[in-house]
Amino acid sequence: MILKRLSASTPRRMYWSTDVGGCSTCPECRERLEPERHTYVLAVRQRGDIQPFIVGNDGGHFCEQCPVVVLDHGIFEESAVLGMGLARDIQFVVLGLVDLDAVPEERRHLAFDDQKNPVPLVEFANIEREQTRAKR
Repeated sequence: MILKRLSASTPRRMYWSTDVGGCSTCPECRERLEPERHTYVLAVRQRGDIQPFIVGNDGGHFCEQCPVVVLDHGIFEESAVLGMGLARDIQFVVLGLVDLDAVPEERRHLAFDDQKNPVPLVEFANIEREQTRAKR
């Protein structure tokens, strides 16, 4: 079991494993990356229809020296495909981490919604760049 050591509340720069040669080394400082289980928000587009999903997985590999996370493209692609009912003609983008610690104790049993219990999304610091090149 992977224990969570890094806070989801820190805005991070996100890189895809396919763009930086894997998930072992930070593309910025060259330090070793550590996998951690976290919760993410994905936006998946299929034939013009966009659906947001919240997924939890251990596909994020975090740098302990700088605010960087490298996402394992295969793990997130699998989540996107499963979220859309095993459809293959999709595009997706990971918007950021969900800071579950930011949810007040009295609301943790409630489903996320925009009114009473909004998703505490911590967007990736470089999300604009990533949105323009959503992965297939």
